[in-house]
Amino acid sequence: MPITSSNTIATNYKTELMALRAAQVAGYFTVGSKDFIGADQLVNKKNGKTYGFIIKDRNPVVNALASDPSARKTIEEREVKLSIEPWHTYVKTDAVEEVTDLQFDKEVAEIEGKALIQGALKKSINKDVPKSSTAFVGELGSFEPLALASGHLQSITDEPLYAFVNPDIQSVVTSKGAQFVPVQAPAMYKQGLIGEFHGADYRAQRFLKSVRVSKALADAMEGAKFASFTSGDDYDTLRVTFGTAAAAATKVKAGTPFFIDGVFATDLIGDETDKSYAFIAIEDASVASGATYVDIKVDKVDVKVGGTRVACLEDGEGIVWSGASANVTSDNDVSAPAEGLYLLGIMRANGAYQFCTLPSISVSNADSKKGSVEGITVFQNRRIDIDNMVNDTRFDTFTISGTVEKRAQSLILCKVK
Repeated sequence: MPITSSNTIATNYKTELMALRAAQVAGYFTVGSKDFIGADQLVNKKNGKTYGFIIKDRNPVVNALASDPSARKTIEEREVKLSIEPWHTYVKTDAVEEVTDLQFDKEVAEIEGKALIQGALKKSINKDVPKSSTAFVGELGSFEPLALASGHLQSITDEPLYAFVNPDIQSVVTSKGAQFVPVQAPAMYKQGLIGEFHGADYRAQRFLKSVRVSKALADAMEGAKFASFTSGDDYDTLRVTFGTAAAAATKVKAGTPFFIDGVFATDLIGDETDKSYAFIAIEDASVASGATYVDIKVDKVDVKVGGTRVACLEDGEGIVWSGASANVTSDNDVSAPAEGLYLLGIMRANGAYQFCTLPSISVSNADSKKGSVEGITVFQNRRIDIDNMVNDTRFDTFTISGTVEKRAQSLILCKVK
């Protein structure tokens, strides 16, 4: 039968080593991110469930001595939906093996620490692709989409910029005779570090998927028009009417951006910019042969006039999607990237991303220890089957992560063929 120990969680060297190994490969989570939520907003939250966390927005600064009562505003609040995600890896050893056959630090702690955070990254990263308000598309060898993304973000914020790109982007750029400028960083932060270009630090991120735009989709999008926009609880739906019926069955792949003529992204206080707003597909959407339209699920689009909106019309006019007062109609053209294969990257300003791990858990019937490095807390929970002389050890981390400021995040699409 298992031995039951107290629920006191102590710091443990091996678990700290796991957290260190996790932190070394978790730049996407830890570099340029902040913890906006805080422990006070985690009370009474259930593991694995999605909750709305309140993020305080900024108010406009007025150059005047007197205050106009009609212009006074309360603090803008924005709800960001994130979930507490549980991740774990499991190791079973017998009482002799752990002493004679294993170097636990090298063969378990190092390997499992990397595996634990890599598993979390693999599932988390592509959820953030649609949470960008702008997307920049171009040929890879020209550096154009990279430069346009950093130029846009530098025009709306003075925060440092960080980019995470498919590793093939670096290899193709190098083959074209160009290179990123080396960046000095402590050893712990060098994992995946590519270098600097146009004011942004770049890191390789192998879990960023590529996007293929098929010939059938590209042909159907010639002359495409806006049809409707429907707001839902968890996502919005953009319907696009094709210019010509789809010649063959195809798909709109997750991560594909669409642009509505006349709809622009905003800056960090909700004012218009000169960049088109990107409606980025959350998931694959099937298109049947002969289809005349497609419905695309996209991230929530806030168009309310005020500090929180992410999209508007030219000159800052508010968007009305339907009804007699609609100002986006079937007269508005819709475009998408040309046919081809695109490597993806995400560029964000410092603080556009939320990341934290739970600092404590309540575990009974287990010997629990923890280690924390760079905001990543890993728990070692161990149960001992004394009858069979087996040690069951699982390592857990609980992440709360996601883009909280999509206006300060851009998607990069680099066409390779």
